[in-house]
Amino acid sequence: MVGSGLGARPAPKKLAPILVAIANETGSGYNSLLRTQAAVNFARKHGASLSSQDELYQGYINGLSGYNPANPPGRSTHERRSDGVAYPGPIGRPLRWWQCGIDCANSEAFINAAKERGWIVVRPYNSSSEWHHVNFHKEPWLTPKPLKKGSRGRRVKKLEKRLRHLGYLPKTGKIDRYFGPVTDQAVRAFQKKRGLTVDGIVGVHTWKQLTVDFRRVWKNA
Repeated sequence: MVGSGLGARPAPKKLAPILVAIANETGSGYNSLLRTQAAVNFARKHGASLSSQDELYQGYINGLSGYNPANPPGRSTHERRSDGVAYPGPIGRPLRWWQCGIDCANSEAFINAAKERGWIVVRPYNSSSEWHHVNFHKEPWLTPKPLKKGSRGRRVKKLEKRLRHLGYLPKTGKIDRYFGPVTDQAVRAFQKKRGLTVDGIVGVHTWKQLTVDFRRVWKNA
């Protein structure tokens, strides 16, 4: 189960930790994820208010108030079945765990957080009523949360050691495992020199370039 501000939402097991990571980072939850009848029944037992794909479709074709256009059951990424739009291939074909439809409370924040981690997320439908719906375009992998000013811990220590080795931090001084103003300035200097976005945030792209440069210097030392 994936927790959100709107109650528990069922999701594929392998996708759940990725969704939790983004929710924790953005502070935004999900409206719905997996909408098979079995998943919805499970969610309801845990106090969630959620409709299955079939229920949403019946509400739509019967013109009930509050029901947006919905694909019939067996043709929705919310059931991990292809609708022929979000993913190519025959309509109704089974989809992989990461191809589950995701309805976000804040799709813009979700897309931005995914991009920072190197994931590709798209809005497959050109409709204002489906602006909240996103899908992964490629299989995501769980990456650590980006480091930024105020971060602490083992990964900050590793970052500081690499910045020092590359000449962006003084050779002497304490490696304090704290991402403070000095480390922030060093990161920004590195990003500027390498043509990266200068924001002081060590996401997937900055970390990858740090790794490349560190290995090159270490090899030639």
